[in-house]
Amino acid sequence: MRMGWVVLGLAIGAGTCMAGQVPDGAPAQDAKIEAARAIEAARIARKAAESYTMTTGKTVLKLEPKSLLQWSNPVSGSFHGSVFLWTDRGRPEVVASIYRWYSRTPHLGVELHSLASGPVRAEREGRIEWSTDRPGVAFRPIPDAPEPADSPDRRMRQMRDLARQFIAEETDRNNVSRGLRLLSQPLYRYPATHPYVIDGALFTFAEATDTEILLMLEARRGKDGPAWHYALARMNSVSLRVFHSRREVWSVPTLPWEQVFDARQPYALFTFQPGQGVNPPDPNPGP
Repeated sequence: MRMGWVVLGLAIGAGTCMAGQVPDGAPAQDAKIEAARAIEAARIARKAAESYTMTTGKTVLKLEPKSLLQWSNPVSGSFHGSVFLWTDRGRPEVVASIYRWYSRTPHLGVELHSLASGPVRAEREGRIEWSTDRPGVAFRPIPDAPEPADSPDRRMRQMRDLARQFIAEETDRNNVSRGLRLLSQPLYRYPATHPYVIDGALFTFAEATDTEILLMLEARRGKDGPAWHYALARMNSVSLRVFHSRREVWSVPTLPWEQVFDARQPYALFTFQPGQGVNPPDPNPGP
């Protein structure tokens, strides 16, 4: 998740002091400021998530009680966010990364992605704010994967091993490419609550701890017996690629901004200025 304003964020940070002149206590003060911002951003993100009602058809999805991840991204400046999940009988259907960017132009971002196989929509204060008819993800068999194990603990070990077979990279809007880091622990583990799902977990590829790509792994029942499947979802509007055993298996291009903000797409981003929408007024507005 980010909006590609790395250069702006770095320029703002570089402009706070002359080269070689670091005020006494500046690093400690900066850390204190960032810690306070992380707490504030988490509180705002939780309240924003709770303001949405997510549905698939006639099914009202459940907002999981805890955020899956609280993240920051110092590469892009002062960003702090939280990842939330809405589920149907425990299975992921909608994911949101809700963040606050602290800068000369502070704003709140709500980044949504459908993980559903059919239509999904988000309502807030009686208004439909996001509605897509397109499937959010497409599952594919994992090549050469072992048969799903017969116990939850062994299947979890299998999923960690399978996740490590994937590698990912992103190319930003300045055409700079970088590898992404697979977080070793899944963000979410879900049980066999659907007829065709035996087990599943949601992993992420991140920059710092900022979610950029989601990897879903599921042990699924099929006509030829149970087998491991995977699906991928973007959490950034830039170009993303994923490889399995050195072979590219998934890629998405950089999205034009009009599509990023299109509330009819499976992936969409909504931004709010202080005091607008789900973003509370800034209690300490700066210049």
